[in-house]
Amino acid sequence: MPRAFIGITTPDAAAREGFREKLRRSHRTRPELRIVLQTDTLLLAAEALGRVDLPDGKGMVLGRIARGDRRPADGELADNARMIFYTRGQELVERWWGAYVAFLLPDGGRVEIIRAPLGDLPCYVLREAAGTLISSSPRLLAQFTTTAPQIDPAALARYLAFGTIHTRETCLAGIEELPGGDRLTISAGHEDRSTLWSPWSFAPADRAILDPEEAANRVRAVTQACVAACAKLDGAMLLKLSGGLDSSIVAACLSRSSVAASALTLVTDDASGDERIHAQAIADHLRMRLAHARRDPEAFDPARSPAAGLPRPCIPGFRQVSDRLAAAAAAATGATAVLDGGGGDNVFCSLQSAAPVADCLLTRSGRPMLMRTATSLAAIANVSTLAVLRGAAARAFGKPRNHRWPVDLKMLSAEAAAEIPLRPDHPWLVAPRGTLPGRAAHVALIAAGQSYVEALDPGQEPALIAPLLAQPLVELCLRIPSWLWFEQGLNRFAARRAFGSELPQSIVQRRSKGSPDCFVAQILERNWTVVRESLLGGALAERNLLDRAALGAILGRGRPPTDGELHRIMRLFDAEVWARSWVP
Repeated sequence: MPRAFIGITTPDAAAREGFREKLRRSHRTRPELRIVLQTDTLLLAAEALGRVDLPDGKGMVLGRIARGDRRPADGELADNARMIFYTRGQELVERWWGAYVAFLLPDGGRVEIIRAPLGDLPCYVLREAAGTLISSSPRLLAQFTTTAPQIDPAALARYLAFGTIHTRETCLAGIEELPGGDRLTISAGHEDRSTLWSPWSFAPADRAILDPEEAANRVRAVTQACVAACAKLDGAMLLKLSGGLDSSIVAACLSRSSVAASALTLVTDDASGDERIHAQAIADHLRMRLAHARRDPEAFDPARSPAAGLPRPCIPGFRQVSDRLAAAAAAATGATAVLDGGGGDNVFCSLQSAAPVADCLLTRSGRPMLMRTATSLAAIANVSTLAVLRGAAARAFGKPRNHRWPVDLKMLSAEAAAEIPLRPDHPWLVAPRGTLPGRAAHVALIAAGQSYVEALDPGQEPALIAPLLAQPLVELCLRIPSWLWFEQGLNRFAARRAFGSELPQSIVQRRSKGSPDCFVAQILERNWTVVRESLLGGALAERNLLDRAALGAILGRGRPPTDGELHRIMRLFDAEVWARSWVP
């Protein structure tokens, strides 16, 4: 059953009664959506979500909650309610983690809403004259609003330009997202936002773990704890095992848990997307049952967006095929949720940048690692060590420490491109004074990882969980200096060292990884006419977001697009199909 909540904060009794009536009408299609909390200023309904009631009617926590590698014992969270209230939620985000949204009810009619750092349970906010609506689903919000949500063209253009990063802004007018780790306080028509959790809290030099063995040991222990907690909260598991390092680490952790788990690897018709030999090596090593399924381009429906109902086109269209295959495999094995290695590149600092070498130049503890790190990064990027050293010197002594987020204006109209700012409005991209360049780049990777986990659809069945983006693991990895992630010409080295004795050496030392690009190219080839007509005369073109001349030149020629053109065209097409899902 899809996870969901919907609520209204208002002192207006008539508005609350109107909300209650809409909830009664919704029972015909959502009979499990029921009121779980009500006061003179808050009415909250939920379905298929765990919940912890706080004493004396002081609030509720909805969703999955963990502490270390386990669900908190009955009453444990409630026993700490006094400290949670005293700190206005700070205690909650520091001692617990998971996928939750908390509603605290201090005196005076205030409502404080707190979203878990890096949690996959969304919280969207829509303000109306009668009150403020909050929900895990824009589609559910639409059922309780007076006007249907509308696409915000300018916001959509910004999203297409900035790629894999989310801000508070969504692509639907009037709907904002409460970011993970933030608190929203609503009181008598006044709102106040504050941040309770930031990756920058874990980045200072005095918190760094400098010993490589200690770093590896702690990565192994915390990763195992996070995977175990995610698995225990959802019963039997299916792992999407790609054959790469990150999903292999999740497999190793599952094999040490008591949870029944099996694995699925997805293959394409091209060798670049066929990872069966690597996935089988892992499955044999860990004695895990493995199935495989083919990504069939004929199974792709060009009229369907896997992000339909979400406030951004944040799920690639080709994922619909992968998700159906995973759902079928989960049903066949009795799995209630699907795990993947999503976010591993981000958390384990898989950079292709001279920034870690710049960190070596700038710190006494990093200088002994200077040449080793430079040589490794040169091998990873396939450039000379001298080129890496030059780039590091420029980063260390010449450029600002803020990470420069890439901006992609290709195939956007001149009018849309002119309104795009230089960087996204995301607080994690603004580095505190004195921040090392490699640390700033790692935090930017975490920001992209946050966008991945926050884009997971709570309505998807079975649920998809990304345990490598769990809060305790992110906090730990941010304390590991950037140079410890690169050695022997390999990235993510602290993680490789951590699990070196638990995985086949062919996986631990693996430099390459599979890609679904062949599958995406097959989809585009089979749906060329639909893609061309949709982009040149669809919802995005009508809103003057696209450079139709440039698109027409590419889509009208007789040869296949380049790799860069392929991904850009499919990203625009995904946005087009998503936009149509919101057009009446």
